[in-house]
Amino acid sequence: MTNTRNFARISVLAAAGVFAACAAIPASATIKDEPAAPPLAVAKPKKERQVCIRTDVTGSRIERLICNTRSEWINLTGQDPLAKK
Repeated sequence: MTNTRNFARISVLAAAGVFAACAAIPASATIKDEPAAPPLAVAKPKKERQVCIRTDVTGSRIERLICNTRSEWINLTGQDPLAKK
C-alpha cells in the first residue's frame, strides 16, 4: 500500500514540476524569429491559353479540332479568333 501511495505522490510532484517549468519559459523565448527569405525576382511566364476551332474535313463526318494559342492564330490566319464580330 505504501508503494502505491509513494508512487502516486511522486507522479503528482513530477507532473507539477514539469508544468511549473513549462510555465516559467515565455513562449517568445522558445521560438526564434528567422528572417524571411527574399522573394525570387524572376517569375515564371504565364502560359498562353489555347484557342480551339472545329473545322470540317472533306470526305468525313467527323469534325477536326485544331488548337493554337491566340498569337499563333494571328500569325497563321491574320485574324484574331477571339475578336468580337
